[in-house]
Amino acid sequence: MGLDDCSSHSGRRTLLTNASNAGINIRTIQAIARHSHLNTTARYISVTDTQIKNAVNLVSV
Repeated sequence: MGLDDCSSHSGRRTLLTNASNAGINIRTIQAIARHSHLNTTARYISVTDTQIKNAVNLVSV
């Protein structure tokens, strides 16, 4: 991975994804990022297939 893979928002994306992975509520992350719209915050947060699978397992009966 070189600098070509980085953008001015890479650090922001990492911070917000890490906050989400730590279990911080997305509305709190929205406030940290100072986004007006939740949709903007959601675009910054990466979710893996494993995270989706684990979430489904938590709520399945």
